Amino acid sequence: MPNRISARFPFFLIPIGVAKGTLTGNPVLLLILGPALILYGLYTSYLLVRRPEELAATENHPSWTHMYWMMMLAQVGFALAYVF
Repeated sequence: MPNRISARFPFFLIPIGVAKGTLTGNPVLLLILGPALILYGLYTSYLLVRRPEELAATENHPSWTHMYWMMMLAQVGFALAYVF
């Protein structure tokens, strides 16, 4: 069961990792980062299912751009949480 949850909702593991002490970065920044990435992921998913026919119509669906930005936000967020 935990593998299914983490595969579908990986950013839910950030607050859980902070609560269990697995993630040792700045807990305030990590607790802000987790929900922010969850909301951004939901928005990106909404873009995918809103008009699925556009996935085949253009070479680059707008949701892909948001996925790249979301991953960059995750990397920068983790870097800041472990530096500060």
